[in-house]
Amino acid sequence: MKKLIFFITIISILFCFSKITFAESENMLRVGLVSDFDKISSVDISNSSLSAGFQKNDVFYGSESILGTSFSVKSGMNYYISSQNTFSSYTDAKKNSGDKGIPALVDVDCWKVYFGGYSSEREAVSQAENFLKYGGNAVTKSSENITVLLNENMPVAIFDSFEYYPQFKDGENGNIVINNLEFRGNIEFVKSNSTYTLVNILPIEEYLYGVLPAEISNEWHIEALKAQAVASRCFALFSKNGKHSSDCYDLCDLSHCQVYKGVSAEKTETTIAVDSTKNIFAYYNNEIIEATYFSSSGGSTADVEDVWNVSIPYLKAVSDSSEKESKVWTRAFSFDEMTQIVDANGENVGNVINAFISSKDIFGRVNALVIEGTKGSLVLEGEKIKSFFSKSNDGSLLSRNFSTEKGYNSGKIDISYDNKVYIMGKDKTNYIEFESIKALSGENKNISFLDFDKIFVLGKAESKFYGKSSQANSYLTDGAEDVFGDIVFYGKGMGHGVGMSQSGAKALAENGYDYIEILKHYYTGIEVKERL
Repeated sequence: MKKLIFFITIISILFCFSKITFAESENMLRVGLVSDFDKISSVDISNSSLSAGFQKNDVFYGSESILGTSFSVKSGMNYYISSQNTFSSYTDAKKNSGDKGIPALVDVDCWKVYFGGYSSEREAVSQAENFLKYGGNAVTKSSENITVLLNENMPVAIFDSFEYYPQFKDGENGNIVINNLEFRGNIEFVKSNSTYTLVNILPIEEYLYGVLPAEISNEWHIEALKAQAVASRCFALFSKNGKHSSDCYDLCDLSHCQVYKGVSAEKTETTIAVDSTKNIFAYYNNEIIEATYFSSSGGSTADVEDVWNVSIPYLKAVSDSSEKESKVWTRAFSFDEMTQIVDANGENVGNVINAFISSKDIFGRVNALVIEGTKGSLVLEGEKIKSFFSKSNDGSLLSRNFSTEKGYNSGKIDISYDNKVYIMGKDKTNYIEFESIKALSGENKNISFLDFDKIFVLGKAESKFYGKSSQANSYLTDGAEDVFGDIVFYGKGMGHGVGMSQSGAKALAENGYDYIEILKHYYTGIEVKERL
């Protein structure tokens, strides 16, 4: 038996930044497609031709078009038999692969031919002589990044590099379709163990095509859409190498950064908004701003210092009185639920007995909420006021623009302080007076008013309406949605409140503001101009 050249490369896998060059041009973004392609073992690609390769120093070194009818990508094996010869192109490697070999990209524009595929070194050595006549003369230990491109479940290319992750794009300069989702640009397969996170690499303007319709309605006024385009462009470039500095991408495709849905989400109106503001950014002191934005203010925005405890001169609270479509919401909690939420957050105040607002900003947005218990009190400040309730069934509070009231738990209306109770009947015309009824609690808790739509309580100190809810013997104030609990939050707006309100931008646009005026309203002291 001819002596084999035994070649085993042993090297530990390097961290992300040693593999990935982030020196790409300022107009390129790396977007982690974590909503659909995070830690997956394989994907299907619907394109009929692909160019595949590595990226080095901003340049994609790809193959000629690889034709196919049903592509898929998966992890490779631990060991292969490789050729000694190298080739400068996929086509040359393919010509020298015979009917047993597979072109393998091992470095930029450096191809070999691999044979077989084995899980252990011993197995590879035992099979190596079977490939001598095809040119296989070395047992190669593959990198931990090894990836195989298949067509109709047959391998057509292998990518084996410690330094680079493989990238794929359409072979005819079109879009790439992965698991029936379409994307512009290149898709990189970032491997960890045996799974992949996919990263979309594309120009910032093409990225915005897939962001705007996912973040704002394409049916809104064009000036609001243009304001969103500039804000999203600023946010993306400001966040580059920041929010995900420990990952292999600049931004994710979730609301943590900006929602991004690729080509499938694109709309004509939002694309026009992106194109008509191309390369336009908002600046403060000649630096691109962190253009944060949110859904609805409820009447005013928030100072960033009150939310995230940092001072940024262009992210100040401003009046948003023109906003017409503020989100209105109600949340109610029993004291037992509040106690569970406090415990789930790792705090201990005993049994919760009250919650009240202790501080608001000049526009009425809550800066401090106090939760009182039998063993002490807890003060929530800034954005923690919202996120503290993420441990509840319905998640975080929608905004910090709210008021609180004592609620009415379990359908029992405490009217022990009242002289008389008036009940409005179903026909809304007949009034019945019950002078003897003092409360719907204690021994009277089973008294039912289910035949009535509303109860009007005339008290010594206050009078209120109670509208019937879907809960038996349960009522709520002012005919609102079902509300029953010990503490009720009545809120307006949705989001952190810092920067541009999208609903407010819509209202301003409808009132005749152009996109520059809208941006200057929400971001204090900025300039809006084309980037040189």
